[in-house]
Amino acid sequence: MMNYQSRSAFTSAERQVQQLGVEPNVEVVVESFMAIPHFIAGTRRVGIIHSALFPLAKRAAAVRAVGLPFEPTPIVNALWWHPVHSHDPEHTWMRALFEEAGRIVGAGDHT
Repeated sequence: MMNYQSRSAFTSAERQVQQLGVEPNVEVVVESFMAIPHFIAGTRRVGIIHSALFPLAKRAAAVRAVGLPFEPTPIVNALWWHPVHSHDPEHTWMRALFEEAGRIVGAGDHT
């Protein structure tokens, strides 16, 4: 189970699995991490999902978490924009929204 799969679209954990010499037998490719639980529940498939999303995944489908056999590369989220948008009211609002979401995720409040 993969979330994206091409030379230019992949997740860091999936790439790490391949670098360890494991070439997964991909049966399904989805466009969203939250679709993964629906495609693995009731099967022998496995998928890689962010640990912060797992509580939601578990509520969506009968899945269980199993740790990776390696330390995954940390995910760093970033937002950048052209300076012309720095004072745009809509852009300022959206950046503040992302900043607030980052604080919530960083605090571990995933409800």
